[in-house]
Amino acid sequence: MGATRKPRGHDIDQGGHTEELSDWIHRARCKKVLFRRSPRRNLRVEAVLAYTISTAERELHHKQMLRLRRWQQIKEKLTITQRHCQNEEEFYESGHNEQEENVWEAPLCSALSSLDSFMSMLKAIKAPLQR
Repeated sequence: MGATRKPRGHDIDQGGHTEELSDWIHRARCKKVLFRRSPRRNLRVEAVLAYTISTAERELHHKQMLRLRRWQQIKEKLTITQRHCQNEEEFYESGHNEQEENVWEAPLCSALSSLDSFMSMLKAIKAPLQR
């Protein structure tokens, strides 16, 4: 029988991969220090540890930079409409009211636009209810 491992909370949602990688790098560095201090040094093990630590550090740095770029893109998308507005009142006066915007006016939604106009015409017709 093989050993099984219970999934931890951050293993399930895959959100903690950078934390796992950081912890692994820390444990590998500690192991490298222990091997260096041992009286019977094994240069092959030290070389393998040094290579894997440097590879893991590059991967961690790459993931951190990707995460930083994604956050910057999200922040830019959220603030692009409010960039020139000084306060909230000016933002709403400039025509960025959610209720006034028609979602169906986009050029990609021509079929949906015709359906929306048909539904609004049906809504305008008020037939008496007969039971």
